[in-house]
Amino acid sequence: MSGNTINYVDAICGAGKTHGAILYAIDQAANHDAKIAIIQPSRELILQTEAAMTKQIRSMGLEVPLTTIYSDDDIPHGDYVSVSTRIQDHLKKAAEIPTGQILIITHAAFLSLPHWHRKDSWEIIIDEVPNIAPFHRYELEENSDLLKNLARIEPDRGSPAYNKVVVNDREFVEKAILLNNDVFGVFRDLAKNLINPHADIYCLKGQWDRLSSKGNDSIDFFGVVGSSLVKGYKKVTIMGAHFPDSLLAMIWNKEGVRFVENKGIQLRHTDHDIGARQLTVNYLSERSWSKALKRKVGISHSSISPILPSIQSILGTCPFIWCANNDLLNQAVEPHFRGAATRISNVSHGINQHQGVHQVLVLSALNLTTDHFKFLEQRFRIDPTEVQKAISHETIYQALMRCSLRDPAATDPVTIIVPDRSLGEWLVRQFKDNGRIKLNRVQTDIPLLETKSGSTSRMGGRPPVNVVAMTNAERERAHQQKKRRIYDGVISLCMGLKIPDETPLGSSFVRENLEISLIGNLHSSPIEFEVASNDNLIAQLKACWSYRANNKNDNILISPAKFAKKKGVDTERGLENVISVHGIWLDQDDGTLTPDEMNRIFPDIRFVAMNSFSGNKRYFFPTTSPMTLDAYHAIWDIMVGAIEMYGYSRDKVAPNFHGIDRSKRPACSMFYVPCQAKDPAKSFWMEFPGVEIDPLIFIDNYLLPDPTEYVAAPAFANPVSDGLKRLREAIARTSNDNEVAKANQVSLVISQWRNAPKGEGSREFFNLGRRLRDLGLDEFSIRQKLIDEAAYARHPDERRREISGVVAKVTKGGHHPAASNDDGAEGLRRKG
Repeated sequence: MSGNTINYVDAICGAGKTHGAILYAIDQAANHDAKIAIIQPSRELILQTEAAMTKQIRSMGLEVPLTTIYSDDDIPHGDYVSVSTRIQDHLKKAAEIPTGQILIITHAAFLSLPHWHRKDSWEIIIDEVPNIAPFHRYELEENSDLLKNLARIEPDRGSPAYNKVVVNDREFVEKAILLNNDVFGVFRDLAKNLINPHADIYCLKGQWDRLSSKGNDSIDFFGVVGSSLVKGYKKVTIMGAHFPDSLLAMIWNKEGVRFVENKGIQLRHTDHDIGARQLTVNYLSERSWSKALKRKVGISHSSISPILPSIQSILGTCPFIWCANNDLLNQAVEPHFRGAATRISNVSHGINQHQGVHQVLVLSALNLTTDHFKFLEQRFRIDPTEVQKAISHETIYQALMRCSLRDPAATDPVTIIVPDRSLGEWLVRQFKDNGRIKLNRVQTDIPLLETKSGSTSRMGGRPPVNVVAMTNAERERAHQQKKRRIYDGVISLCMGLKIPDETPLGSSFVRENLEISLIGNLHSSPIEFEVASNDNLIAQLKACWSYRANNKNDNILISPAKFAKKKGVDTERGLENVISVHGIWLDQDDGTLTPDEMNRIFPDIRFVAMNSFSGNKRYFFPTTSPMTLDAYHAIWDIMVGAIEMYGYSRDKVAPNFHGIDRSKRPACSMFYVPCQAKDPAKSFWMEFPGVEIDPLIFIDNYLLPDPTEYVAAPAFANPVSDGLKRLREAIARTSNDNEVAKANQVSLVISQWRNAPKGEGSREFFNLGRRLRDLGLDEFSIRQKLIDEAAYARHPDERRREISGVVAKVTKGGHHPAASNDDGAEGLRRKG
């Protein structure tokens, strides 16, 4: 490619992009002595293109050398070597020929090719967007040693949750690729990607650490092929439907690639105009379709009986094409339709013999794994909904476009059945509206296929249903703005300047020495505490640890925050009083996480693990400089996220519950100074060496786990009468008015709570929960509001301890037990 520029052709199915590429390649080779390589996804498509190109060259009376190289059934199992060698031999010979020529090879061959001779003299046209995010999953039984002979790990600067995977033994890797050996062959695809100079391979740190010679381990490898794959060629063009929304475009754009439309390749048409035809898209499930959901509703590899009657009622006896995952056998579908059903592959590029068929059934579940979704989001900030469209939706779109929709001259009505509403909504929007496009729900009477309740905003994992997210450009801008704001805030703090959008420093400033706060008891004012260094602080904490207390209330408290009084704020040590924060504290209540495991998660970071009075665990990670609130919370989130990505769960009933207390996330949190545990056997002090966390480097290196903002996707509107339209508009206006009124009421009850009289904090906090319940908020929303509002209390920690009880009582219609004094009673203090 020229500089960082790649040409593209955004062509819908049936637009004639391959035909346009054929004409373009012939013209360039015959009239400009250009060397053109066309790279296509399958051997079948190459055979079609070769035949069409040969016919076109003859009809034009030209002589253009045309060569196709692909694997053949006659070539032994090691066809990868044969194809690669044949391509490289051809390229060396082509370099000696000054005239134009055309070469056609497969995506697989191109992605695996170790070297392209004289690439600067070749123009390449990639027909269909290649997969640049390979995925490998292995279920290992006593073979993990073989895997570790193949690969080793290195730290990943992009995330503390992942390892970078590199070649360990080059000779072993080559054996896995070259030998016709079933044992080595298991790792062949991974081995190819490991030696690919354009690919980076990653794995979850926790999965690698749990590999053992005992077997029964599973591990996923996530790959990314970079834009260096196409650097150095004379010109590069990539052709594909919805190219700007492809995973390749999204990832390579982040590498600085500029995409420019190739106007030289002409298309027959650029949009899906189906004329006056009727198109009916039926969907089976409101929930996202997956293999797990199929199993739950009773679909097996040999039977679709739970949904079969509904499908039969729609498709009848007319011919249709269908596709599904490979584990669904033909006998599950075809015997029930007496020859009317014809199966096609999910990957169906170049299959054009079904243009006379007007019905399509899609049962494919092509979702990535949850961890794969998370990897792409955390690595490239690509939202799961965008990944879903780029991979699953696009693959299914290619398959169903094998029917008569591909022919713009066809007039018969088309009926399609797709798995879920998300795909159906996306699909109907691909066609030019003619007033005869409908989206219908298939009636199945299967409760599991109804809408799944829950939040429509989440971080990582599979995408939510029926929502739209920020665009990737919006996410990228928001991420960079947040990172820059935090970065500038830390620098301003260290220089004693005013911090934008945070608590003004006023007369306070941050000294070079380490500043934190000590608090005599839960009701005392904070006292500034200054030490010379982290070494000095850790030494003093260890000295405190040797002290034996009768109960934890005998001890004083420590906070990583430095507080200052603020005009108009009644609190002394709430979030609004925080001036700076030093060090990261994690409190662990129960859970299975151990200090040694914590060291495996953060092997290069210095920290101290210690017991609390009750015998639970607490961790202190020193930082090289003070932090703003934003910086502290961002780093806290990154670290807890890494713990969960390692394989621990935040779910208290899960066997791998980590136990990290999320109520201690706010920087104004207080912790009892270390002491001996109530049970002496639970006392421990462990120091782990490493580098101290530099907030600027940490934030710069790691992506911030900022959840995507989702909004409800507007439902596709089937054609309706004007009267029904007016009725729907009136209902929508009423609904919007109700939502606005509800939001105003929520703001009002929050204001009542924040202005509660002194001494009424506990009662008003309970009343806040009750009023939120009365406004219709669910349990999850009430809890989140209470967590947010606890920071505004005069005594935030007391309110946080009340949250679970408040939620339990208000959701069951309970009442506040007594008028607790917000200043705290002596008896409450003793309970700790």
